[in-house]
Amino acid sequence: MLSFLAFLGFIIFLVMTGVAFFKKTGKGKRNILISIVCLIVFVVSVGTNTEDTNANEKKEEDKQEQKEKKKELDSIEKIRQSITVGVAYEEYQKVKKSLSVEIPKSISIGNGNVGTVLQAKDGLFVAMTDGVTVLGVKEFTSMDQVDTYEAEAVAKAEAEQKAKEEQERKAAAEKAAKEAAAKKANAKTIPYKQIEKNPDRYKDEYVKYTGQIVQIMEGDNLTQIRLAVTKDSYGYSFSDIIFVEYAGLTDFVEDDIVTIYGTVYGAYSYTSQANYEISLPGIIADSVE
Repeated sequence: MLSFLAFLGFIIFLVMTGVAFFKKTGKGKRNILISIVCLIVFVVSVGTNTEDTNANEKKEEDKQEQKEKKKELDSIEKIRQSITVGVAYEEYQKVKKSLSVEIPKSISIGNGNVGTVLQAKDGLFVAMTDGVTVLGVKEFTSMDQVDTYEAEAVAKAEAEQKAKEEQERKAAAEKAAKEAAAKKANAKTIPYKQIEKNPDRYKDEYVKYTGQIVQIMEGDNLTQIRLAVTKDSYGYSFSDIIFVEYAGLTDFVEDDIVTIYGTVYGAYSYTSQANYEISLPGIIADSVE
């Protein structure tokens, strides 16, 4: 509209300029200036209208292009046929690049595995991988369903991992118990005279002794026992003593009869109250029963 009025003004004042010069009214210069201004306004207005038209046409083209892109997305059926469970990860990556899909995001499915969300023209397709192969595929109609599936998958994976760890812990405990039982069953009882003569000879031997506690001392979660291990007609001879160290505390007291299992570490030497140097076979016990 502005361009039309400016052009009309240009024509009118151009005519008036000719009349003014012809009649010598003195308004010729003014009229020619006005006509020039009208011409400039016309040119600018036409340029602006052209730019606005081009901008509107560009917007329409962009909208149309976006619509066409959406229309160009592959269908769920095509994706389903292209990506299947068990496909190697590298092959899956190649196939994914060849498809016409959008990838709005990835999701976690637990245990460090991920799912890639592929936007098809008629739904959402999720391929789950561990970096080696395609573990599974799922199809959804909305992103809310995808988010719900992600939360459930992570919770399930965590529960399965917890159950697996508990099972492994129980299996390890059972194995350790069996090994300990077998170890005890094979423990030796070395005659006292032999082990007293040369304790270092039997170093690292796993042994078993039953005897009477002559003395027991505890402190800093450590128990030390002087144990009489040779039975005679009166009970146990206090002349045949072994020295036992056990990492822990017990409820046993002096005169109790106990069985110890442990490893010979050599001779244990100490000075008695009478200032005698005493050496006894020393054993590190892992069980006092």
